[in-house]
Amino acid sequence: MKRFILWSFFILVLVSSLALTGCDWNDDDTDNDTATITGVVQASYLKGVNVCVNDECAITDDEGKFTLKDVEIPTTIVLKIGDKVLGTKAVNKNNAHNILITPMVLANDNKTLANYIGALLHSIGGCAISAD
Repeated sequence: MKRFILWSFFILVLVSSLALTGCDWNDDDTDNDTATITGVVQASYLKGVNVCVNDECAITDDEGKFTLKDVEIPTTIVLKIGDKVLGTKAVNKNNAHNILITPMVLANDNKTLANYIGALLHSIGGCAISAD
């Protein structure tokens, strides 16, 4: 009987170790991929806004468009005018393409703050702001 229990235990350990060898316990490979991040900064399209990930930046063109290539995602893009941060936007593999960044996005859906950000962006972009 003792021999049967000992062999059963040995087989259990052997089977368990074989089963675990197929498992990848390495957490270094979390869901990080690289992607090209594209989008537009829109408040009557803003030219010259820096869109950055870490030290890598793109500058928006005449239509407010930007492209950042070979960026490790998930990440956060940072929008800047000069060294002043306008806001941030989280980016993952599901939203890395055609990102639309508006004052409402920068204000995290706070309408009052979005109006202020929009007015600031329009004045920087040289657009006339109505007094309504």
